[in-house]
Amino acid sequence: MTWERFGFICRKSTMDSLQDDQNSSACQWYGKDFDRQSWPKKLLDDIAALNNNTQAQQALQIYSELNLANRLEEPMQFKRVFAYLCYIIFVFFMVVSIYQLKVTPAFMEAFDNFDISLPKRIVWFQQYWWAFVIAVSALMGVALLIGLKIKSLFQFKLKAENSFVFKLFMFKKIRQSYSNIITLLTFPLKRHESQTHNENALNAHLHWVASSDLNLSTEIQALLDIEIRNLIHQCEKQMKGLSIAVAAIVIAAVFVFLNSAYSPLFMMGETL
Repeated sequence: MTWERFGFICRKSTMDSLQDDQNSSACQWYGKDFDRQSWPKKLLDDIAALNNNTQAQQALQIYSELNLANRLEEPMQFKRVFAYLCYIIFVFFMVVSIYQLKVTPAFMEAFDNFDISLPKRIVWFQQYWWAFVIAVSALMGVALLIGLKIKSLFQFKLKAENSFVFKLFMFKKIRQSYSNIITLLTFPLKRHESQTHNENALNAHLHWVASSDLNLSTEIQALLDIEIRNLIHQCEKQMKGLSIAVAAIVIAAVFVFLNSAYSPLFMMGETL
């Protein structure tokens, strides 16, 4: 809904009315108000800050011709995978809690009653279970952070690409696609800036398009479609990999718990 509101304001506004149009009651039909730390809000503020009225109107015209609403919103499959990650993490901690609070004390009491020494396996697990839980929790925490970061990318918060999670844990292709999307979104505001020798290849291409007979809005839209598809595809790969890894960790943890819990039963049966 955020980008629908952005598109409506761009279609409706002129340079002189831009600030007032952002607070217009008509905007309520196009979604909730902008987060002040989001790219849609920054783009509108940057347009309003332009000193050249003609350049501002050209930027508004380009943005009004772009179909951003259906492409830049968070895909539903990411919400489902993130919910799945939260669910299996909840299951893991439920298993740990039940084992430590209910199962282990019962076995220890039973061994004491029969005057049988505790198996080394259960003694070892009792001594180091906290380290095991911390290690697994850390891995799950990283997975959850990555899931939250992927989710936040589609909220288009400012400086999302500067976080350590984005830089350290996100696939390189995700970082590149997101950077390209930001370049495409900001180019209508920068098209009149002089080219530099160190600008990236995409910026150079957009400057070439702007100086040619091609329609800049059409080309930005086409490139946005490509980059959004790439971003979604790479995010899907990373989210699926995360969900499989976390599920495998939970299954392994449950196996360790059950093995530690039921092996004493068989030992007690053989002893009795």
